[in-house]
Amino acid sequence: MKKGKAPYNRILLWSVGIAAVVLSLILIYLKSGEKKAAYKVLCSEGPAFVMTDKLLEETGCTVTAIKGDGQSGICLADGSVVETRLLYDASVLVLSGAEDEGLVKEIVSLAPGLPVIVMADCHKESENPFIWMNADFEMDCIDFVGSELCNLFPDLKEKITDNGGEFSDALFEGAYNKRLELTDAIEESERVIRIIVLSDACEAFSDSFGFYNIASFALNREKFPTESEREEAVIKAKRCEEVLIFAEERDASYAESLAKEVSATVIRIDPLTSSNSTEAYISGLSKNLEALNEYINREG
Repeated sequence: MKKGKAPYNRILLWSVGIAAVVLSLILIYLKSGEKKAAYKVLCSEGPAFVMTDKLLEETGCTVTAIKGDGQSGICLADGSVVETRLLYDASVLVLSGAEDEGLVKEIVSLAPGLPVIVMADCHKESENPFIWMNADFEMDCIDFVGSELCNLFPDLKEKITDNGGEFSDALFEGAYNKRLELTDAIEESERVIRIIVLSDACEAFSDSFGFYNIASFALNREKFPTESEREEAVIKAKRCEEVLIFAEERDASYAESLAKEVSATVIRIDPLTSSNSTEAYISGLSKNLEALNEYINREG
């Protein structure tokens, strides 16, 4: 009887083994399917894309930078048109807060159920959307966007948190430390510096140093000062011993004309709205600081 059961036992063992192998293959297939079903994230160009791309690094998520004018549709960073279905397929949209209102309204109308993270909401009390230009808020922005992504993608929380820490460390060791050194140099010089800012980005940057603004204009929003506003700024500037004008490159002509009139120095600032890599972003922050540093530490 025992010998008669041997073939049956072997068949049973083989059946169990084959079933185990099949089950393992099924589990592997399901897990690979989960990876393929990673989240699809859309971002506005610049800091929103940079931070989101870094926070979701090595998570399997697809992060795409978009731009558009609210009229011709939604366009990728390379200029190609994004199909509306991509908005429907997206898991979340991350915006800096400085986008064209037409673009934002169009996106919301096309995909009303799409979750939206606005980076500028990092500090809602600030009315300046160029929050990433203020060195005091840069790491807060990372924490804010990271927290919002963790809430949406709880399964990625550990990796997002680790990536956020690495990004914060990179900023702290680079641009943020340079800002601290520059602030110390300005305070030690005991100089009274008055400034005129020509864009929201320039104002956010200058706020990191606590400079006193003679005038704040928003040429980036096509809001040029009236004759009376410009005259008032000129009168104030001429009463000051040292005046700086912070301007974006595109406003260089206006800035130089104003500087000549009031004997001021122009500091050119990159708003970083087109930096789509971590390296370019950190390098841009450093160059902005270096432009001011060269002026503060100049000879004579």
